[in-house]
Amino acid sequence: MFDRSRVLTGDRDFSRSYRSIEVFDDGSIQTIDRDGFFDNVILSLDFTDPSLSFDQDDASEIFFFFVPGMSAAQSDLGIANWGSYAQIGPAPSGLYDYGSGPDVQNDGQRGSTNFPYFDFYNDQDERRAADLVGEIERISAVTTGKVQLDWWRNEEVFFEAYYLNSRLKSIAATEQIFPDVPGMIPQEDANGNIIVDGTGAPVLIDNPLNPFPGDMAPIITLESVPQIRDVEREQFRFVTGLRGDIGDSSWTWEGYYSYDRGIGFQAQKILFEPHLVQATQMVRMNASGDLVCDIPNPTIQLGAFDTQQTCVPIDWTNPNLYVGGKTGEGVFSKDEERYLTGNRTNRTVVEQTMWNAFATGDLFDWNGRTIGAAIGAEFRQDRITSQNDITGVLGLNAAENPLQEGETIGEREIVEAFGEISIPILDNLNFDAAARFTDEENFGQETTWRARVAYAPLDYLVLSASAGTSFRAPNLREQFLADQGGGISGSNDPCINVNIQALDMSDPLSQLIIQNCIADGVVFTDSNNDGQPDTTVLGTQGVTTIPTSTGGNNTLEAETSDSYTATIQFSQPWTSEFDLDLALSYWSIEITNTVEEPTADFIIEQCYQNQDFPNLSSGFCDLVGRPGGGNQASNILNFVDVSFINIGEQTAKGIDLNTRMLWTIDRLGTDVAWSTATTKQLEQEVQIFGPDDRDDNLGEIGTPEYKFTSTLSLLRGDWEVLMQNRYYGKGQQDDSELPRGNPFLPSNPFQSGAQSRDVDFVDGVWYTDLSLTYRLENWAISAGVNNLLDESPPLIDVTEGPNRNNAVSSSGYDFFGRTVFATVSAGF
Repeated sequence: MFDRSRVLTGDRDFSRSYRSIEVFDDGSIQTIDRDGFFDNVILSLDFTDPSLSFDQDDASEIFFFFVPGMSAAQSDLGIANWGSYAQIGPAPSGLYDYGSGPDVQNDGQRGSTNFPYFDFYNDQDERRAADLVGEIERISAVTTGKVQLDWWRNEEVFFEAYYLNSRLKSIAATEQIFPDVPGMIPQEDANGNIIVDGTGAPVLIDNPLNPFPGDMAPIITLESVPQIRDVEREQFRFVTGLRGDIGDSSWTWEGYYSYDRGIGFQAQKILFEPHLVQATQMVRMNASGDLVCDIPNPTIQLGAFDTQQTCVPIDWTNPNLYVGGKTGEGVFSKDEERYLTGNRTNRTVVEQTMWNAFATGDLFDWNGRTIGAAIGAEFRQDRITSQNDITGVLGLNAAENPLQEGETIGEREIVEAFGEISIPILDNLNFDAAARFTDEENFGQETTWRARVAYAPLDYLVLSASAGTSFRAPNLREQFLADQGGGISGSNDPCINVNIQALDMSDPLSQLIIQNCIADGVVFTDSNNDGQPDTTVLGTQGVTTIPTSTGGNNTLEAETSDSYTATIQFSQPWTSEFDLDLALSYWSIEITNTVEEPTADFIIEQCYQNQDFPNLSSGFCDLVGRPGGGNQASNILNFVDVSFINIGEQTAKGIDLNTRMLWTIDRLGTDVAWSTATTKQLEQEVQIFGPDDRDDNLGEIGTPEYKFTSTLSLLRGDWEVLMQNRYYGKGQQDDSELPRGNPFLPSNPFQSGAQSRDVDFVDGVWYTDLSLTYRLENWAISAGVNNLLDESPPLIDVTEGPNRNNAVSSSGYDFFGRTVFATVSAGF
């Protein structure tokens, strides 16, 4: 049984907030808390309407802030509980208050860069309440057995059974919702028909649920719609078979059957989009003066047998939607929650059936030496069935990522035959070879092999070398995954104006990005008449989610690889006081047609920022779409295909040094064992399409040049002390940006003159684990501490590398901190 409690992002200082981490010209590093995304505000969707009384030249005035308890008389908007940025107070100490600052850009837009540094008005508090490490409960049971039959030659029947059940509840940052609320709504007559004018257009009146001029979009996070996923997984495996001898020879045989079945179930509460549209976009005033949003004449339109749920109009300015919950977030009323929310569920079953038979023994003697061999065959059938409810299949979740997923159904059969041979050419020279033939029904046939030669010129020295190939057909998910819709923030579009303004115009990469944007149909202007396009209206009226699509790919090719190793092994022969073994190995691996699931931001970056492929000539640009034409301000990327692809080639080379030392301290009655493993990586390169786009990742974050592990064991009687040390080397990302003025300093950002760039590097990290174990004949108990010195993961700027609120992730760093553990094991 295993039980791990959750660690929230806000529980650790290293992940407490979303920060800009900058390194300055003098080498000093400064960490500056940044804003997140807007929360508890209303966005005016008609701020360009000349009939509005608000300042059209001040873009900050398109946002209205919820100020609880403020009366209409106190509000500079004249609306109770709502005010402009000027009424939310000064920024917290130590941060530059953009909203109340002077017109530092001298462009008549005093508040255009304002973003309030208050948890209440951004999503920092929601980020802190999300999982850094999720909770999990796991129960497992294992049983094995065998029965000696002795029918003919030592026959034996054996079986194994495994059961695993794990339950986890993951909490992501609560997602913001921003429904469009019309400023004007239609009216119904006594018969339920829409009142129209002489042209047939609806006669509109002010929407009582929208006190702002024009249409609006509230931006809020709701306690009623948490990002909580309940997941339960079960895994069952059963193996049974027979083994025995073949006659009086040295040959033995074995045949077995195995069956694996894994079941996963997931449920998540969602906001049901069709009802959200009804409760927001279909609001009307009936003849009695009441607000309604039901589908008109449902009996006629839907059929007498289909009764629709009563629609509940939503007042998106209701204070309870902003501060009504137990955690301080907003909540729906019971009627609103019942109408607008529900569960999205998924059930996935993966099965594998396998038959395997092999025999091994001596072939014959040659020059006084015995040649051994093995031969066998295997049949395997894999199946996957993943079923979603209708909200998942149709993507009816009202969110930036609608969690759309079709039903995944597929299977494959694999037949393999294999053989091995071991030839002792001399007493100190041995040759081993193996071959495997694979027939995968969807990807054809392939033969792979491996060969190894070992030479021992001395009793304590062995020289060996090996070479081999491998073959991996795409798995069930990579082949059959049904199309899944998703989305990423529109801020990932490199062409929106806020991203363009953040560029250093003297950097050639900046010029490449702008030229690629222009080639993609984005219109630019030259704001300072220096001959360089530097400004666009794209994104100035808000940014929308960029839709993504991923799915299985039946045009994938199978992965193949070539590998080579050379090893020197040494065992000290001079004394019996201690044992010392050393092994030095060189290795090289080359994988062709690696199956990858690229991220949307990676695809966009490779399309727009790869300096080897100007004018959108990168192959990744075929996976990106932009609508073109229409309103230039909203011409945001509208499609990224993140389905599985084959990449051209991956190569990795390195040197491993492994050591093992054993000795006894007689006067203490203690056996000591010390082993180390050191890796010096020499190459880690990825070639996406051709040689021109080959990327060297060695030394970057996640692929350090050096890794080291040391394990020291002190064993005395039934007691053992174990200490392990782990080292991950430093990392530096490619293409570091040039120093530029920093807009997040706690001083006037446009007059300070400070130059800095993002921190895109990490130092090496050491971890120490310590444990004590007591063993008896059939059971053992252990207790210890992982990450004894409480080392935190390194921090980088949020825009550089994989990270969770700046803490480097997906690279082997410890997110738990100092952790105490205890385990008990027993055998029967």
